[in-house]
Amino acid sequence: MGEFIKGLPQLKEKNREKIKKLEAKGELTPDQATQLRKLREKQESYDAIDADKALEADRKARKAQDRRINKEYYTSKKFVMSTVTTGVSEGGRTAFKQAIGIVLCEFFKATFDEIQDIYVNGFSTGFEDSHFFPVLKEQLSRIAVRIAAKWKDACEAFRDGFISGFLSNLVTVMINMFVRTGKRIVHIIREGFFSLLRAIKILCIPPEGMTTGQAAHEASKLIAAGLAAIGGIAVEQHIDNMIKLAPGLEFFADTLTTVLIGGLTGLATTFIVYAIDTMDVFKVNEQKRHEVAMDRLEEDLNRMFEEGDVFVNRLAYL
Repeated sequence: MGEFIKGLPQLKEKNREKIKKLEAKGELTPDQATQLRKLREKQESYDAIDADKALEADRKARKAQDRRINKEYYTSKKFVMSTVTTGVSEGGRTAFKQAIGIVLCEFFKATFDEIQDIYVNGFSTGFEDSHFFPVLKEQLSRIAVRIAAKWKDACEAFRDGFISGFLSNLVTVMINMFVRTGKRIVHIIREGFFSLLRAIKILCIPPEGMTTGQAAHEASKLIAAGLAAIGGIAVEQHIDNMIKLAPGLEFFADTLTTVLIGGLTGLATTFIVYAIDTMDVFKVNEQKRHEVAMDRLEEDLNRMFEEGDVFVNRLAYL
């Protein structure tokens, strides 16, 4: 109806021209007279159209139609199965990313540690082939052992990632029932859910030896990191458009945007976490400093008592 109302002036003008051409002929054949009558009736119909009422009627009709279609579709077995399928798919994709991230992070950490060891200590047996490769094999074995030791963390990351991906997909589906979401909005939902789940997990099930205050302190860091990631995603499109406007950079816009957003998000996360540690809302760092001071005091007192005992023993000996 919107397209029809938009083109209505042109339809009127064309119909009016046809009427003028027939009227200009004077005496008309029966067929031409019938055609002229129909054109005049059509023109009267065009003139009688109330655009506002037509659009309102169209809106009501589409609303009723959409309501019926939505009810039948969103309560259908096909929709439920599609939601479950996409949820499992998104959950699996997110889970794989989180698990492989843990493995790659440990791989690079172990590799750099071994490289640093070589740089500081060198190959004690020299660089001859008979010694170099056995030592290199030993270092690679240590890297493999460190990675294998992270299997529990990788499994936990896989589990958390799957839950986050599944729930974020479910929320996206619920939102799409009312309004369409873009690719970046979906990414924001996923990142927000993942950060929120990690924060809830550390609050409800804190690691062994961690107090409630420490858990809340770490949870606030996770939420802050998630907000930083969401902020980066939110400005990604704006930065991408700015880069594409620069001459010669439009072909590299996606890569440059990814690098810039990644760097800015990382820096923002670092500064935010540092600010949280500095503010120390839950007095966690203050408690740590107090514990360190008390431990040092205890060590000094023990040392003084030990020295006093030695001094007393010497006096007794003399």
